Amino acid sequence: MKIRGFFRNIAIYMLLVFYPFIAQAFEAKPIATGFTYPWGMAFISTDVMIVTERVGKVSLVNVKTGKVQVLSGLPADIVVMGQGGLLDVQVDPDFANNAWLYFSYAQGTKKAATTRVARAKLNGKTLEQWQTLLTATPRSSKGQHFGSRLYFDSKGLLYITIGDRGERNRAQKLDDHAGKLLRIHKDGNIPDDNPFAIDNNPNTLGSIYSYGHRNPQGLYIDQQDSVWVQEHGPRGGDELNLVLRGKNYGWPIITYGKEYWGPSIGEGASKEGMEQPKYYYVPSIAPSGLIKVVGNRYPTLANSFLLGALKDRHINVLTPEDLTSQGKALKETVFEETVFEEKRIIESLNKRIRDIEQGKDGLIYFITDEADGALYLLMP
Repeated sequence: MKIRGFFRNIAIYMLLVFYPFIAQAFEAKPIATGFTYPWGMAFISTDVMIVTERVGKVSLVNVKTGKVQVLSGLPADIVVMGQGGLLDVQVDPDFANNAWLYFSYAQGTKKAATTRVARAKLNGKTLEQWQTLLTATPRSSKGQHFGSRLYFDSKGLLYITIGDRGERNRAQKLDDHAGKLLRIHKDGNIPDDNPFAIDNNPNTLGSIYSYGHRNPQGLYIDQQDSVWVQEHGPRGGDELNLVLRGKNYGWPIITYGKEYWGPSIGEGASKEGMEQPKYYYVPSIAPSGLIKVVGNRYPTLANSFLLGALKDRHINVLTPEDLTSQGKALKETVFEETVFEEKRIIESLNKRIRDIEQGKDGLIYFITDEADGALYLLMP
């Protein structure tokens, strides 16, 4: 009887520990299809979002009806090469009054391209009054690691991620936009309190907020204005970083990844004066898109980070330890007393997840990175 009681107690304990993470099985409901390598999305109202396609196309999608309206007026200098093309989109915090939309895209020619950020006003089905806000320098003939995500903080400042363009040492150079998180005003001007604008050093770019990033394709600013960046590592070493102004995140000097052909990179996994990730992935999942779930629409996902996974074809869930059950076995301990529990959802869909967005009504949507990509609702 004592043995039976022991096993019964173990069973009850395991149920209490794991129930929150197995009780809700998620399904994906298709909302709209026919997108060619969709890349970014953002809501302009409760029911309507704007979706970009890397091939140089942008549409409005009604998420209630699935109706898709293609917009006209994109700039002629978008270059589609490698991983570049029309990339992210963000909506002005005062969009209802000013109609501004913000875009990042690969600009130039296949011999000399860069990441550009510009804005335009939405007038019916047309984008007009284009203004260039920032053009990353120098240019490169390489077709990878453009970044590029956009996000506004509560003060209306625009944050921009730029990849290292496959020229890794550029991430450590402060006179180079590559491998950086940038911060600008909505009109393109540089905030006076940016870390490298304060000292008026002619050898640094005032738009830089942090540096040492490889290829950041996830950016999220939470309700406390904490800045979170998720970025691709090489073979292993994808990272989720809590970004602080002026800090160096180490690439390519430190990394948990390795060269694709095997050898180590840089000087190891840590170095004084360089920041550690809050979480890292070995092996890589190839993350793209990042949100932190707010509200109570998805009880088992509340306050968790969701990351799209391109390589491993799922939505990755990172939940802080203090939100998980006591005693739950954790995959990995990370830094500064932050521990995350990792799990995977929507694996059976077997699609490359490019971006994730939570609507004003709390519902979560995601897009798949395919020649025949689709917009899905994560069913609560």
